[in-house]
Parts: sequence; structure tokens; C-alpha cells
Amino acid sequence: MHDLGELIILEDSEYNYQNRTRRNAEESDWTFSFDVDSNSSGSKCTRKYAKGKYTSVDLWNWDDDIHLMKRVVQEKKVKICNIAGNGISNLEKHGWIQSEVNDVIFICLRTLKCYKLPEGFEIRTGGQTGADFAGAVAGLALGYKVTMLYPKGFRMRYNGKDHTHTEEQIRKWVIQQAKNLKSLTY
Repeated sequence: MHDLGELIILEDSEYNYQNRTRRNAEESDWTFSFDVDSNSSGSKCTRKYAKGKYTSVDLWNWDDDIHLMKRVVQEKKVKICNIAGNGISNLEKHGWIQSEVNDVIFICLRTLKCYKLPEGFEIRTGGQTGADFAGAVAGLALGYKVTMLYPKGFRMRYNGKDHTHTEEQIRKWVIQQAKNLKSLTY
């Protein structure tokens, strides 16, 4: 079994979610947004800041989008890939749970790994529950360098509220879920 990738957890200087969304989009070569609702306020914000370097991946039909993801990564020479998308509150309204989102994004990123990726390919996320968190978990399980950027206070929104955490709490959650994901056979 291969080791987990490198995990970097950063705290933004601002409390708002928009600034970390902007930074993640601007500091990445491309954004893949995994959504069941591509018109959510978060997805619209991500699309705006990605300035055309953006692909929406429909979580209901993700297997149809894998070849598009491969083509984008190869043609655009994507080295830093921002994984974004709906938070768990939105996803739960459509019948999804975190482990299912982890699984889908793991399979998508594992499929990309089968193709020639730019040397040093890495994952960047906003670290929120749902697609962001799944991107970090899947990327780490696959051995990629993963950078998670949180709003000040390591804020995460779930159960309809914002919660603050420590870097160590987040690190423990991500590593545990990445280990769980690696232990599954697909």
C-alpha cells in the first residue's frame, strides 16, 4: 500500500468564504466543480473567480465527465487542480452523504492518475464539507500533494451553521478518511 500524499492546511486572513474561493481559483490552473446543483451560490462564486478555467462535473453523471476531465488536464497542462463543488448540506438535500462524494471524486482522480499527468500534479481545495473535503481526502489517498485553504478560524459550514476548528482537528479527519478510502477496493 502506498503512503498518503502531503497535506498542507492553510488559514486565510479573512473570515469570509469568498476570499478563499477566489484564492483557490486564482492559484490553480483549473477548477473542477463537483455539483448536483451548479447554480448554488458557492458554485456561482467559484465559476466567477475561475474566469473560464472551470469545468462542472455532474455528480449524478460523473462517469460521463471523466474523459472531459482527462482532456482538460492534458490539453491545459493542469498541474494545480482546484476541486470544488457543493457543500454537504446541499448534497444531503439530494440524497448524497460525504462518503459517497469521497468515493466518486476518488474514482475520478484515480482515473486521471492512469493517464500521463504533469509532473508534480497536486490538488487544492477550499476544505468545506462535501466536494471540497472529498477532493482533499481522495487526493491524499492517491498520494498527491493536497493544499486546503480555510477561512480564518478554519471555518467549516455544516448543519446550517459555521463552526471553527483547529488545524489539528482537520488534519486528523482528512487523514482518517483518506486511510479509510485507501482500504476500500474498487
